[in-house]
Amino acid sequence: MAISETGSVQAEKLAIEQINAMGGVLGRKIDVIQEDGASDWPTFAEKASKLLVNDKVAAVFGCWTSASRKAVLPVFEKENGLLYYPTFYEGLEQSKNVIYTGQEATQQILAGLDWVAKEKGAKTFYLIGSDYIWPRTSMKIARKHIENVLKGKVVGEEYFALGHTQFDSVINKIKLKKPDVIYAAVVGGCNVAFYKQLKAAGMTGPRSRPLLHHFGHRGRDARHRRREHRGLLLRDEILPEPGQRQQRRLRQGLQGNVGADSVSSAT
Repeated sequence: MAISETGSVQAEKLAIEQINAMGGVLGRKIDVIQEDGASDWPTFAEKASKLLVNDKVAAVFGCWTSASRKAVLPVFEKENGLLYYPTFYEGLEQSKNVIYTGQEATQQILAGLDWVAKEKGAKTFYLIGSDYIWPRTSMKIARKHIENVLKGKVVGEEYFALGHTQFDSVINKIKLKKPDVIYAAVVGGCNVAFYKQLKAAGMTGPRSRPLLHHFGHRGRDARHRRREHRGLLLRDEILPEPGQRQQRRLRQGLQGNVGADSVSSAT
């Protein structure tokens, strides 16, 4: 999952650098302690315990997947720690020990489905996701909305383990089903392979059947598939707008820290 998590870490470090440059918080500079969950949920829980018990941090900014968040939640509730969860999630959870910074299902999944049905006339959907709690819960919500509210049809639904890179078989199935929308929740490094293989199969581009990539593009993984993004429909809470002064300043700061080819999305 590092390919997706990197942009979040870079943005957090930039924000801390800017806060410290203005004097810190209550006259004190913020110190950063960084740990690596190694895309392994038990390791996330172990590292969370270390940060709260040994390092006695004031707050933790971390986790990228709902699975890692679920793994650390008992630790934060036991130690009464504070977790800032830096991305969207499926909803259906609340805790006084977590600040959920991104949108949940009704703000993202339902809004995106309503838009593609209304604006693109979509009636048939193929659901594909990585195999863990966030994609599965998201697709359960999506299927119910498609069938019960939009009166559409789900013509296929498949999940793949994290790290899976061979999508030729499912792409062939999608070609046979001919859905109006491929509704994707494929995450991390799997994204790169998935979109490259879609492009190779001739299923992306301005005139292609619409694809709603419902969790938006994210930082480093977006850089790997700029060409593959052409013709795709992205759903995110705040997409970059060239005229927005604050967004422009943030992007300039990020590019100054990590390189001119950095990509931002949820600014």
